[in-house]
Amino acid sequence: KQWYQRRVAVDTYFPDNFIDVYFPDSFIDTYFPDSFIDTYFPDSFIDVYFPDSFIDTYFPDSFIDTYFPHSFTNTYFPDNFIDVYFPDSFIDTYFPDSFIDTYFPDSFIDTYFPDS
Repeated sequence: KQWYQRRVAVDTYFPDNFIDVYFPDSFIDTYFPDSFIDTYFPDSFIDVYFPDSFIDTYFPDSFIDTYFPHSFTNTYFPDNFIDVYFPDSFIDTYFPDSFIDTYFPDSFIDTYFPDS
């Protein structure tokens, strides 16, 4: 029932023609003409606000070493991280073959995502 209610809400507030009605092709041309980018984000924008020194200043080589030293990685993500938290049995246990068939049967696609 919840899925149906959500679906009705989506159809009500965002009907198929939503984009065409509120954002017609002319919308971009009117509010974001070719000159918009050139005016507000000229080629010099990056150079002015993010000069080469920006990275060096705010993210120097030592940044990674300081905030994410090798010990951080080894402590929180040891080599066996995947094996410990997501063993082979994880997928089989929580997402068995029947999972897709149960929650997303062939009719699901046809019902909620019809061809037309």
